Amino acid sequence: MLNNILNMEGASSLSKNQQRSIKGGSGTCAVIIFSAPGFTPTIHTDISYETSQSALAAATYGGRWCCDSCDEATWLNIQ
Repeated sequence: MLNNILNMEGASSLSKNQQRSIKGGSGTCAVIIFSAPGFTPTIHTDISYETSQSALAAATYGGRWCCDSCDEATWLNIQ
């Protein structure tokens, strides 16, 4: 199937750096960390995927994250 896809006119393989960018390479993600009730959540942008996941793992009240879909994340506009 991959060969059929790559044989399409104009199609090509992505480089490793391009693949990392799509998957959430360095500085491409954002995270919102929910705070205790009554407190403002904390938002971090331009962070790596690994940093976003570490922040969520440490969050007492949870949170949300995005990488390649950040332009659709409505929670980034609440600051």
